[in-house]
Amino acid sequence: MSRITRLNQRTVLNILESAGEHCARLLDAKVRNLTVPIVQADEVYSYVGCQPHVAKEDDMERGEIWTFLSIAKYEKLIINYRVSKRTGEDAAGVPD
Repeated sequence: MSRITRLNQRTVLNILESAGEHCARLLDAKVRNLTVPIVQADEVYSYVGCQPHVAKEDDMERGEIWTFLSIAKYEKLIINYRVSKRTGEDAAGVPD
């Protein structure tokens, strides 16, 4: 994206981070007291900073990362999400 816009990569990443924070606040403020018939759970795999085989096992910000999603099936609304390592606690949604 920085090549297309001719902006510094750090600038593009700062803009994306800011947009993500705004989206998270909007989701937290607007998605309340839902009544949906079916909620689907899904997970998306990715890696951050370096490939998983290079990352240290205890590095929580690099390597293998998962996004856990709860989605209202018919409404296609993301009810909540969690981005973390794939541990039993994180998969079960245990709060920090």
